Amino acid sequence: MDRPQSPLRLDAAGDSKELAEAVVAVNRCLDAWHGFVGAAVSRPVTVSVRFAPAAEVSATTIALPESLADSPELPSALLMAALDAVEAAGREWPHEKPRKLWRGKAPAASDGYATDRALEALSAGELLLLARPDDDNGDTIDDYLEEKLADAGIAEPTAAATGPGFTAWTIVPLD
Repeated sequence: MDRPQSPLRLDAAGDSKELAEAVVAVNRCLDAWHGFVGAAVSRPVTVSVRFAPAAEVSATTIALPESLADSPELPSALLMAALDAVEAAGREWPHEKPRKLWRGKAPAASDGYATDRALEALSAGELLLLARPDDDNGDTIDDYLEEKLADAGIAEPTAAATGPGFTAWTIVPLD
């Protein structure tokens, strides 16, 4: 099964084989982090990557110093610049408000007041995961959050609350 693509894609400008290879490698990293890039960037963005006399990073352009053209440091420098571009794109096109997304075959019934209260209780920088746990799915999600986020040092769940038909986990990204 193919991994979902990141909403932010790098595109090599020019005919440098080394730059094209570094762009492919960094795009793979961005694809692996698609969920986190998507949390920062609200729309698909293509970032042009080129060599230039001076370094510059924006939401749509990465200019790497020409001194990196034949350097083994090129992939790591491009990765760091790509993360800066993710941050710039997130500032340029932020998510306007938290969205409630349900993944499943049946449409979600409104949880009304309880869901709205969970969203309103978020502090700056916190994320909210809402799920409709059937049977042991709540425990499965707890285990997933612990294993995939907390153990990896990415984020940790700090609170869980249950409302009519849903469970909400408050998640805090780690530095």
